[in-house]
Amino acid sequence: MLTPRLLSISAALVVLGAVTAHLRLVPPLVGFLVAVGAGGLASLSALPVSVWEWRRRRGPVGWVLVASGVGLGAAVFVTAMPRHPRINDVTTSPEDPPSFVRRPGGNPDYPAQNASIQRAAYPDLAPVDLPQAPDEALAAVRRAVESLGLGVEDADPATGRLEATAESRVFRFVDDVVVRIRPQGSGSRVDIRSKSRDGKGDLGKNAARIRALAAALAP
Repeated sequence: MLTPRLLSISAALVVLGAVTAHLRLVPPLVGFLVAVGAGGLASLSALPVSVWEWRRRRGPVGWVLVASGVGLGAAVFVTAMPRHPRINDVTTSPEDPPSFVRRPGGNPDYPAQNASIQRAAYPDLAPVDLPQAPDEALAAVRRAVESLGLGVEDADPATGRLEATAESRVFRFVDDVVVRIRPQGSGSRVDIRSKSRDGKGDLGKNAARIRALAAALAP
């Protein structure tokens, strides 16, 4: 029967996509698309395999568990997609977003159409006001960024700018983060921007990162 073989091949491709991307043998997006496509095939073949094995009385419980696991994983991924807009560049200041200086490749400009989309999807994102002067605020920002596991790429006290990167664990997708610090009264105003290098959507990861950083900075 073709279905068990298809399930086995699909499962192997899921692992292959993840491993080759993790080892940087292929670009992250390529590995991800291979794994997602194979996962879709596995989802379609898992239930027929379970029924087939049940009838043959050869380890039905194992196949049922495989089918349930694959189906649950696919369902979680598919249902998560509609909850988030297809944007991958998010900021606390859509009208005046911080600019990247060191970000490699791609267009560093914030897409104008993202402003209305992110306001509707992430209305809670806002600048963070700190009581410290800008130089002290920059030090606080660096500590917060490092506490979240981000790698600092550049910090410029003269312009109040810090750039960092975040890398996903499995496929090694890279997101770029820039933080801008400006004087405000006796303290500082901090704006954050997080942008993915690949894809068109981010499943809300960039907004979540901004929230986490803002929470880490909260006085």
